[in-house]
Amino acid sequence: PGYRLASIDGCDGSLLGDIYRINNLSGDCTVTAVFEAIFYTVTSNVSGGGTVTPALITIAAGADVSLTINADDGYQLAAVTGCDGELSGTSYTISALMADCSVSVEFRAIEPDTVFIATPVFDIPAGTYSVAQTVTIHSASEDVSIRYTLDGSSPDINTGNVLNNGGTVLLSESTQLKAIAVDTEGNTSELLQATYRIEKS
Repeated sequence: PGYRLASIDGCDGSLLGDIYRINNLSGDCTVTAVFEAIFYTVTSNVSGGGTVTPALITIAAGADVSLTINADDGYQLAAVTGCDGELSGTSYTISALMADCSVSVEFRAIEPDTVFIATPVFDIPAGTYSVAQTVTIHSASEDVSIRYTLDGSSPDINTGNVLNNGGTVLLSESTQLKAIAVDTEGNTSELLQATYRIEKS
């Protein structure tokens, strides 16, 4: 196994299939046969973010093949199939290769963990008031700050006034108060908004 006949001659014989026939042998003679090793190729097909090393390899029949599979940052190995190989860690081993074959490797992006930030609350409900109101804005999440606006625009991680969690805003005139909570990684809560009418007598 692993070799094939490259050539054969001598004694005026002829090859038919696996049989070398010599007709009417009339004396001593020599038959010379040359055998050559058989080589097979393993190719790799990759989808997503990652690599297979080596991506292409040609090796003698019957030999073992080891491929190294590495995912890029932000990706993970989803599936690897082909050539009857076995995966152990980052190594994909094909035992006793006896034919050309292909390995298919799929990498998928790692979904970021969802971070929940509690929507802030206003300690004074929306409504109409006859005097200025001091509204406390608080989120139940830890290590967050508050971004708020009074002009009708919606705050985000880059816009709006910054307030410590649990801080207060003085409303001396009618306004629409909007606020979100933001953590140190830039994750934000849902928007809370309320309209306050200050109608001083």
